[in-house]
Amino acid sequence: MDWSNELYVKLYRRETDDDLLLSWDARALWHEMLKRFDRSGLLTTRRGVLGLAALVRGDVAVIEHAIAELEQDGRVRRVDAGWLAPNFVPAQDARKNDRLRQQEAREKRRREAINSIEPHNDVTGRDESSHDVTRGHEPSHDVTPCHSEIRSEEKRRSETSAPTRAIPSDLSEMRLEPLTWNPNRFLGFVGETKVGLFERNTLGELVEVKP
Repeated sequence: MDWSNELYVKLYRRETDDDLLLSWDARALWHEMLKRFDRSGLLTTRRGVLGLAALVRGDVAVIEHAIAELEQDGRVRRVDAGWLAPNFVPAQDARKNDRLRQQEAREKRRREAINSIEPHNDVTGRDESSHDVTRGHEPSHDVTPCHSEIRSEEKRRSETSAPTRAIPSDLSEMRLEPLTWNPNRFLGFVGETKVGLFERNTLGELVEVKP
């Protein structure tokens, strides 16, 4: 059923002594008539009780007795076109007073507040904490300098170091091993003894680098 396109009427929940003095048949007939009144509170039938019994699908004898109760109570009045409910329009058009509207508004806000509490809030908090941990690790990146920084530092030191000198003749049997991070420089060994750090100058000569 498409509720948005269905017609409906208000049925008040409060029961008065007038309601309770009606028979079960009269109350049942009243509820059936409420569903069939038009917007002016008129239930149209030109065949009297017989037509009313047909509209509500009830027994004629039962309907005849029940409608008499409703007429005596004043809920309906017999007219030429059928039955009219004098209080139908005021009852259906009545709006809730300010107190009830405010109460319902508070209950609606409370439900929305409860529904807005989502379980992923804690997860988000943990994620934010993990971001702080990550940021805390960032300074450690500077602990280990890169190769370019090493080479720059060595170049600076070599430019400010003492003048280089040619390899002495007694080291002609020296064995050279290139540095892995700078193939233009060599460690010199005589046998297993390291004798110094060397590099080639612009003339291609092997010279010793003094620290």
